[in-house]
Parts: sequence; C-alpha cells; structure tokens
Amino acid sequence: MEKIKSFKMKIVFLSFYQQTANRGVERFVKELISRLDLKINVQVFSASKINTGFKDYSRSFLRKFFLDPCSLAILRHTIQSFGKLRKYDIIIPLNGGWQSLLTKIFCLFYRKKFIIIGHSGLGYDDRWNLLLKPNLFVVLSKFQKQWAKKYYHGSIEIISNGVDLVKFSPKGKNKKFNLRPPVILCVTSLQKHDFLKNLIMAVSKTKASLVMAGSGDHQQEKYLDSLASKYLRGRYLRKQFKYLEMPAVYRSADLFVYPNPPWESFGLVFLEALACNLPVVASNDPIRKEIIGSAGLFFNPEDYNSIYVTFKKALKENWQDKPRHQAKKYSWDKMALKYLDLFKKLV
Repeated sequence: MEKIKSFKMKIVFLSFYQQTANRGVERFVKELISRLDLKINVQVFSASKINTGFKDYSRSFLRKFFLDPCSLAILRHTIQSFGKLRKYDIIIPLNGGWQSLLTKIFCLFYRKKFIIIGHSGLGYDDRWNLLLKPNLFVVLSKFQKQWAKKYYHGSIEIISNGVDLVKFSPKGKNKKFNLRPPVILCVTSLQKHDFLKNLIMAVSKTKASLVMAGSGDHQQEKYLDSLASKYLRGRYLRKQFKYLEMPAVYRSADLFVYPNPPWESFGLVFLEALACNLPVVASNDPIRKEIIGSAGLFFNPEDYNSIYVTFKKALKENWQDKPRHQAKKYSWDKMALKYLDLFKKLV
C-alpha cells in the first residue's frame, strides 16, 4: 500500500449493524478502517445487540416515514451516541433516516463536518439524504453522480467501493462442488423476485450446473429447490458459505451472476468475483456496465432467454485475465487514499 501520512483528525462512522451483520456497508467500513486507523483517529459506533432482527421493512408504509421497528431502533441508538460525538471532526452516518437527520442537526449545532456515502442507491433513502444537504455526498459511480445532481447542487465526489486483491485472488484453494462443469455461481439472498426463477430456467437450457450461494425466506428456498429439482436434476447446489470461504468459492466457478436491482448503488460481490479472475454476467444497466466493463456480458433480467443467450456466449469466451485486470482498478488501497484526501480537505 502507498504510504499515508498521519493527520490530526477524528472521524466516526455511525454503522448500526456493524457488529451484527456482514453486508456490503459493514464490509465497506471494515475494509476502509483497516487501512486508515493507524493514520487518523477513526471509530465506529454500532449496536452490540439487535432486537428487531433483519426483517425487510422496505415495502412497509411505516418505512416511508422511518417509523418501522428498525428505523426506530436506529433512532434510539443515535440519540444515545450523541454524548460521545462532540470530540469528532467528521461524522458519517450510514443508516439513513433519523440517523442522517439527527446527525445533520448535531453537526450544525457543534460545527462538525457531515458526510453521506450513497450506499442506499438511486431511490427514496438517498433522496432524503441529499435533502439534508451534507457537506459532502460521496457517490460510487459516474452514473450515480448524474442522478444525485438532480436533487443536490453541493459537493459530490466519486469514490467507488473496493476489493482486497490479496484476499480475493485467482491463486489459492478451490471448493469441491461435485457438480458437472461448467459451474455458474450466483451469490444472493433468496428473496421473492422473478430473476431467480428466470436464472434456473436459463441454466436448464445449457449443460452447466448452478451453485446458489445464499439463504433467505424458508418458503422461497423451498420453492427454488423444488424448481431446480425439476429442471436442474443433479446440476444444482444451494448452500450458505461463510465469508472466509468465498474466495475459494469464486475460484471454483466458471461464470458469476448476481441479480442486482437496477437502483442498487454498486455490488461488492462483482469486484470479489472479478478479483478471482471470474468473468461476470449481470443486468444491463449503467452502473453494472461501469463496474464490470469488458470483463463480462449483460442481459435483460426479466427475460430468461436473454439470460440463457448471455450465459452461452460468456461460457464460450476466452476471458484470459480481463476480470482480474478490471478488479485492479478498484483496489481498497487506492480507495482508502482517496478517502483520506477528502477528509484532509474537509477538516
């Protein structure tokens, strides 16, 4: 890693789920802090116990007003954290809603710097964050910057998410799936959306096998397993892998697919797969095309025949080292330097 000078500044991330989850936001905080904590004073405030679970309230009427159980738990935790925030120069709330609003008020009162990072994506939550006019709004892609400019005319900077190129590498152990090659790998939480059905139908038209790495709603798991037993007999595995196992899982596949919604701001799993030199197929939207570049192909997620045609073409392609080369553009070491430079300018 490039040498980083030490600066006198104190930064705090408000990440409610940091100790209880390992999703994209929590991994972002962990990776960034591991590269900065010896150079600046950086801390994370999070809840040690979550009583609300991880139920999805995104479609709830109460969620629109941040009155669902998760939003209210974040509100209480943010209020409890206020007594410890005054010594910090920059405050970065990561859970939106009440947390962003209260941080804005706190920063105005105590003259602190307020940064929002656009992990929520192109939708309601980040429109709310932009309405609060942070000192700086960090976006993860050029397309997201264009979207944000429609709602906010303040300072916007582009810093993408990153990947650990040592941890995620083509070199290392593989996993034994005991499936007929080639193997198509899908990493996802098993929610109720049509793409997973279309994915199974698309794979059924090929000679490939499908590994579904993830878990979710019990009824959805049962439905997908039943569908796969009908159309992918002997060519299907669904399993929840530990995060430390994932480099080996990526290395053991021939093609990667992830069912991102078009509003999603990034998708760390794309970088992890690319870093292991695994070619990627993804939805044909501007953000995914920007991330993946020439290291993958793109399909219409609503049409299983489009997915099938893309699989067929991708499995025939000689990708050489294109995926790994694309991932190198997103090294966490490079991204950490960009964040440090931003923090230095703000303080």
